[in-house]
Amino acid sequence: YDIFFQKNKLKNYLEELFIRQAEVDFIEADDLIASYVLESTSVNEEIIIYSRDNDYLQLISEKVSILNPDNFNFLLTHKNFREKKGYILENELLLKCFETDSDNIKGVKGVTRKKLIKFFPDIANKKYLYKDLVDEAYEKQKVKKLKIYESIINASDILYRNAQLMNLKKPFLNEEAKREVKIITHGILSTDRDISNAVTMFMNDGYIQFLPSNEIDYFFSSFYRIMTKEKEYRDVVNNLNI
Repeated sequence: YDIFFQKNKLKNYLEELFIRQAEVDFIEADDLIASYVLESTSVNEEIIIYSRDNDYLQLISEKVSILNPDNFNFLLTHKNFREKKGYILENELLLKCFETDSDNIKGVKGVTRKKLIKFFPDIANKKYLYKDLVDEAYEKQKVKKLKIYESIINASDILYRNAQLMNLKKPFLNEEAKREVKIITHGILSTDRDISNAVTMFMNDGYIQFLPSNEIDYFFSSFYRIMTKEKEYRDVVNNLNI
């Protein structure tokens, strides 16, 4: 099967398994996820982002943590961020803006977060603005001229551009995307979904060859709790509308 066929099949299975999904043309998944996180935390929902993408680090808060698939036994939270990363969470976006990111947005050549922490050690414990870095770079240049200081001082255009492009707390969304995020966050799923539908589709599509029939229930059992929670949420909302 080609990748698009598999993708569509997977989306259909997930619909029946009560997994909320959103897809909007020309809008990056990062922005959709960030918008969902911001919308959900405003109503006091606790969130775990499952990703190895460091772009999401800036979204960590008291209500948002990150689980990396490469280290499944470790949850990165606002409490252990400083210990794990070597700097405070408040400086994540600033440090990120200096580096080329996964979307190939260019950073400041020769300036990495490791070098910034080395030459500006207060970043580890003190909130910094770009202006603070520039002021400190000017002072440090008086003692010893280094390329990194000059690069920081001349980086204003790159930094302000990157701050606009990389700031997930201000995601880029069109009106369709905003509606989708609202639906994903607060909508009520249709009552005709059922996990047995997903099992039937799975078998009819021939994927039974990859999973013995006596293990099908076990394979899908991890979705039971999600299904139960969605039904509980639906009942609560329906009662509030009475």
